Amino acid sequence: MADMPFRLDIVETGDQWVVTCMSSHGKAVGRIPAPFKPDVLQRTLSDIEKALIRSYSPVTTRRAAPVDQCVREFGETLSDAVLTGDVRRLFDRCRQDAREHQTPMRILLDTDGPQVSAIPWEFIVDPHARDDYLALRVSIARAPHLIGPAPSSRVALPLRVLGVSARPVDLPELDAQREREDISKAFRHRLTPGDVHIEWLPEDRWTDLAEAIRSYPWHVLHIMSHGGFDPETGSGYVQLSGDDGTARPISAVDLARLISENPSLRLVVLNACESAVSSPEGVFTSTAAKLVREGVPAVVAMQYEITDDAALVFASSFYGQIARGEPLDRAMTRARESVKMTNRSLEWATPVLFLSSEETQVFEVPEPAPARPQQEQAPPVTPPRPEPELSGPPVLRKLGALRAAGPCSHMAGGPRDLVAVAGDDGVVRVISASTGQVVSECVHPQRTRPVQLAWSPWPRHLASLHQDGTIVVWDAETEVPVRIVQAPAQSDVMRIAARHIDSLRDAAQGTDAIAFSGSGKWLAVVSGGCVHFFDSNGNRARELRFEPSRLIGGVPFVAKRGASRVIFGPGDQRILIAAGDGTVQEFDVHGRVLMSLPHPQPVLGMAVAEDRFVTGSADGRIRTWSWEGKLLRRQGYGAPVEHVAFTPDGSLLAAAASDGTLSLLDREGALVGQAAVSGRPVGIRCTHDTVLTANHTGAFEFWSLETATGGGGPDDRG
Repeated sequence: MADMPFRLDIVETGDQWVVTCMSSHGKAVGRIPAPFKPDVLQRTLSDIEKALIRSYSPVTTRRAAPVDQCVREFGETLSDAVLTGDVRRLFDRCRQDAREHQTPMRILLDTDGPQVSAIPWEFIVDPHARDDYLALRVSIARAPHLIGPAPSSRVALPLRVLGVSARPVDLPELDAQREREDISKAFRHRLTPGDVHIEWLPEDRWTDLAEAIRSYPWHVLHIMSHGGFDPETGSGYVQLSGDDGTARPISAVDLARLISENPSLRLVVLNACESAVSSPEGVFTSTAAKLVREGVPAVVAMQYEITDDAALVFASSFYGQIARGEPLDRAMTRARESVKMTNRSLEWATPVLFLSSEETQVFEVPEPAPARPQQEQAPPVTPPRPEPELSGPPVLRKLGALRAAGPCSHMAGGPRDLVAVAGDDGVVRVISASTGQVVSECVHPQRTRPVQLAWSPWPRHLASLHQDGTIVVWDAETEVPVRIVQAPAQSDVMRIAARHIDSLRDAAQGTDAIAFSGSGKWLAVVSGGCVHFFDSNGNRARELRFEPSRLIGGVPFVAKRGASRVIFGPGDQRILIAAGDGTVQEFDVHGRVLMSLPHPQPVLGMAVAEDRFVTGSADGRIRTWSWEGKLLRRQGYGAPVEHVAFTPDGSLLAAAASDGTLSLLDREGALVGQAAVSGRPVGIRCTHDTVLTANHTGAFEFWSLETATGGGGPDDRG
């Protein structure tokens, strides 16, 4: 049964409060004298804030009274004043009914007035248990009355979570890494990788957050930052980073306006410290209320300063409960308990839940698959000569599959959960790897077939290399070309040779490879032994020749069409270019050759990490190199290795061969596991916990980075 709501509206009228309660058992109205005079309330609120600070302070004092004595006395006064008369009788009846039906009770609170709005209602004492606080036993949420129907908070899996950790250089550093790990662990402890997609923005500027919010239908937004309150504007704010790395306050109004552009958002969590205020509205009370008024069904905000430890415990417990399928208000109550029992402080009352929708179930937890009935087994047959058990590499566990997008020649993994495929029908399709839905379809003006794709770090920009040699940079959201780039003409000697030798014409005119820099500022285009760099406006900025001038039989040597590869190194400080003759050259930003690495056959795939890079070759070998040019190891798996990709932290490498063999290797080159991809792979993409493969039919398969138990076959959940 769903929670039993008990709505409590408190309106301040002069020196009186009008208390109205509504429930399934009826309505009650009471008029009571304000239990606090304005000056007394301000002193009491100041004492409560001091008590809260003392509750987590390591300083030992000789105070005889408990640290929360003034807080408890305040809560008792509130309970006695508000829950009285007909309101108390209706409250008791609803609570008893909730117990009989074994369903939780939920208090939806709305306040109107400067004094009642400044009160931390989470400290109200339970009238049935005077030694405990009501918010630790019953869900309490702020639920302002809104005009028009409120949106439902329930969504279908997969749940999409966007996180941003603010790191201004001039503010105290927050434990962002631990919070990321705790939140990811909380979700993935209960949900499969296909049920939740979590992405943390690599940067923390306003432009980064705005681009992310506007580019993808997120369900949850988690902001970890410092905060504050501006008494002049009467608005709360969060502290992100400016272009110079110092703190930049983002007002509640600006944040609310941005969030209103993403109607898919169901929950916003403002996990911010240093958010104490001198205004009765509270630092994030006003921010949260603005977000709720913009249509966000649920917002969690902080009404006091919160320590890093308490914020981390709260976030981990709160998201863990959501992952279990608990409603938001119930998850809030249990997260409060976790903070109280773990930190032994009053900070459990700092988080506040705001609701605009009575639907607090974010999603339905998938039912576990029913156990397969045991079949009658035939009597065991003992072979006359037992065969020794064959030892082979562990099998990678298959998590699921998506329906085919149609025949294609290349798949490229993009930001967030986006992937793109170069369709044989001339269409570039952008697909959500979480849902399998086609997000956009981009068609070349002449509908020439795309043969290779490259993603900008921003989800809206995608480049496609086409069969006629043109490169189109797309706005994937509008499906409109941002610019069309044509590789420059080749050298005179190449043009002359191409006029007389048919086999050279395609090589002289063709473009072999494209790649965006990590910053997205540069597009590298490999064409006929040169790499051309184009800026964001499509202007050619630099040209590098990466093949030596050689003659074979009196004519120039030409790389095999389509065999060249290009990739930027970490930080865009170097670039790797693989020629069709098997030579890989590294250039610095000034165009100087840093090293040249020969391979016996053409290099078909390259991947880079902070401390090393790998090449996959047509000879079936994977070679791992240091950035100083030292060959660290060489491994062979038979078929040509066409695609290689590192996990985001560089700890694992995935490699796909032309025969469909998918191999996973650790940092030392040890084979962690293998799997058989259905069809010839056209691209792979690694996340923290999965590998996504696409084959020539456009079919996608998900593989766990953990091997299947017992050496059995893959478990297809798709």
